[in-house]
Amino acid sequence: MTNYLIIDNNTSVIKTIQDVLDGIDNFNSVGTSINKSEIMNCILDKNAELVFLNIDSTDESFLNTIFEIQQLKIHLPKFIAISRAKKNAYKAIKAGFCDFLDLPFDKNEIHNAIIKLMNLNSFTNRNSICIKSYKDFQYVDLDSIVYLKADNNTTDFFLKNRSEVSAYKTLKTFEQSMPANFIRIHRSFMVNINYISRIQYGRNTCTVKFLNQEIPFSKTYLENIEKLVHFLNGKSVH
Repeated sequence: MTNYLIIDNNTSVIKTIQDVLDGIDNFNSVGTSINKSEIMNCILDKNAELVFLNIDSTDESFLNTIFEIQQLKIHLPKFIAISRAKKNAYKAIKAGFCDFLDLPFDKNEIHNAIIKLMNLNSFTNRNSICIKSYKDFQYVDLDSIVYLKADNNTTDFFLKNRSEVSAYKTLKTFEQSMPANFIRIHRSFMVNINYISRIQYGRNTCTVKFLNQEIPFSKTYLENIEKLVHFLNGKSVH
């Protein structure tokens, strides 16, 4: 699932973009009309992978910040600039935006921009996630996560090196944004299917590698357990 944000106060623009992405599989809206002063926090907090940003009222310093962070190779989403001035296209591309849409645009232009990104595998190579606790942002390799556990309104990440990282978001939120190899098996648990070594139906548990722990699964998620069984049998998960 690809999370996207729309940073614009124009309801017509927002609806046009949403209508297009609603027609394309695996895109999930996580916010609109966000105050530009809060953009970076919102992007990191929601783990957005695509951002449509109206840059007409965005100052140069913010665009420079995006460019500088990208040079540090910190995971950021793909940015598509929106503007009524074609002259802003150069400014956007220089700041690291992957595409530019000048207003007014139609649905075909948006659709073509998305298809171009999909063809470049722009959304399939994500290798990290930003986990936020208050004002602390931690970047964690997805490959290092063994499983996630709900703890009231927070979520604990258990890593291969036996460390833990906590995020102030619910497990349901992560269920909607994590890659396909992370599946829910219990109200309180989501596992990385690459690290399941054993499934015991008699005990209703899955054993995970590295941590050598048994994670419970429930009847509610038996369909996902069947997917795990197929995976362990060397078949692809659909």
